[in-house]
Amino acid sequence: MFKVREFNDKHTCPLNDKVYEQHQASNSLIGGMIRSKFTNHKRKYTPKDIIDDVKSDFGVDVSYMLAWRAKEKAINFLRGEPDDSYNKLPGYLYTLDMTYPGLHTRMVIMPLAYGIVDSENDAAWSWFFEQFNEAYGERENICIVSDRNESIIKSVSRVYPTVPHLAYIWHLWNNVYKKFKKSHSKLSEIYFSMAKAYTQDEFDSLMKNVEKVDIRMKEYLELAGYEKWARLYAPVVPSAEHLHMVNDEGRHYTVCLLEKKYSCRRFQVDELSCPHA
Repeated sequence: MFKVREFNDKHTCPLNDKVYEQHQASNSLIGGMIRSKFTNHKRKYTPKDIIDDVKSDFGVDVSYMLAWRAKEKAINFLRGEPDDSYNKLPGYLYTLDMTYPGLHTRMVIMPLAYGIVDSENDAAWSWFFEQFNEAYGERENICIVSDRNESIIKSVSRVYPTVPHLAYIWHLWNNVYKKFKKSHSKLSEIYFSMAKAYTQDEFDSLMKNVEKVDIRMKEYLELAGYEKWARLYAPVVPSAEHLHMVNDEGRHYTVCLLEKKYSCRRFQVDELSCPHA
């Protein structure tokens, strides 16, 4: 006869020992050992990689299905169960409704839709825009602004072929920053000034400054398409009636009071009355 007087439920043996002891390792055990592999979401770590690593490190053969389930376990260890994430959606929608009652707002970025996909690829973006098109349709003055992700460009051209697709100037600048590291400090102010220029003379003058710093940037921006990022190239119909000439500190501007269009272009672009009106 014997009596257990004390029980210590904290194990001090390392995971390696557990694997060696059981030649049929569980997916939870392997998942716990490989979860550090998934801290970088951009890293590709496949079930085949798991099989090879377990064999190399511990001398244990595991099946593809076991490796797949171990990968799912590892991701769940880091990010939590998918059901838990979905359960947060009602709270998010409630907060959105409280913040934007009736969903009427101006000058605020408001999410209309979002999707949960495996990665940013052609199939995922096509699915997203197809679902968005079905729910929201194509409306007057709609446009799409995005980074220059190739999958987005392909999907928009297919699902919304007639809708203007513009480039987010900050993302475009990040590309410029990476491509022209030696001269980016000199180009930053010039680039953002060009993006916001109202007149052709102003834009051309700034572009000449770009050429002096790095001609390659001019070629890159031309390839991106001025109409994608420079507001000067937004389509505007010229005024034809009720024209007036305005002299502003030596500069002459044309104002059309009937159509509310001014040659300085500020009203057409910003839809805010300029000083010349």
